[in-house]
Amino acid sequence: MEKTTGMIMAEALREKGVRHVIGMPASHCLHGYDALYGQSDITVYQVTDETNASIIAEGYGRVARKPMVCLVTAGPGGTRLLSGVVEALQEPSPMIAITTDVAAAIRGKGCSHDMDIETPYKGQVKAAFRVTTPEQMRAAIHEAYDISVTGKPGPVQIIVSADIWSKTT
Repeated sequence: MEKTTGMIMAEALREKGVRHVIGMPASHCLHGYDALYGQSDITVYQVTDETNASIIAEGYGRVARKPMVCLVTAGPGGTRLLSGVVEALQEPSPMIAITTDVAAAIRGKGCSHDMDIETPYKGQVKAAFRVTTPEQMRAAIHEAYDISVTGKPGPVQIIVSADIWSKTT
């Protein structure tokens, strides 16, 4: 059976024992949320602002000592996470921030939600990964989880282009 990048994400999260995903579903990341729909072992929490998602995830990570995953849309969705991401780095709290980017073919061309999502996170996360193919998602989730809880806990960013979510392998 072919699997979408979102389905691979859901499997990898289960494999690492992640039980909570929080964010604000929107057009660029809907395929990621679709893959989580109906998962009995992963609870999805919907917020009305991405800042709230990152603050909740930071608090969860601080108490549980394992990461909650934030899943957000492109552009402002990713930048609104930064308050909680910075807090997670300082506290320190494990967190995984999955930030969607616009499709690779239109990146840098001024379309809606097109912005540099990597630069604001530099120095605010322990590591960052860009997923450009469905095959890269599992390793990115596994590495992000391990890095977020190893040594001094902290946030890790995974960037996924919007057009990758629905691609299959």
